[in-house]
Amino acid sequence: MEYIFSYLIILMVLFLAIYIFDFAIKHKNNSLGTQKSFQYIVRKYDLKMNKERVRLLSKIICFVNAFIISIPIAVIIILDIDYYVSLFISFALFIVLILVCYNIIGSILKKKGW
Repeated sequence: MEYIFSYLIILMVLFLAIYIFDFAIKHKNNSLGTQKSFQYIVRKYDLKMNKERVRLLSKIICFVNAFIISIPIAVIIILDIDYYVSLFISFALFIVLILVCYNIIGSILKKKGW
């Protein structure tokens, strides 16, 4: 239970930080949709975007990026392993999580008719 609580705290702190830096500042500067992850999902799944969809997809990407970053951080904190092993595990987790999460988002949005 302690690990779940610590993971949720990590996730929420990362989400707030990413939301402020990626969504709030870019929305203020009218530069939403310029992230590489956003462009990857839109181009790969040929999504048709309008202003509302750009805002929604940017918020979804903020949450998914927080999820992707929080998993390796939580694993490293919980396992308390050697530096090089933790670096390798984090790198492998990042690659797998990025590919899986972005493809899940794209396929769900494509099925919804975006």
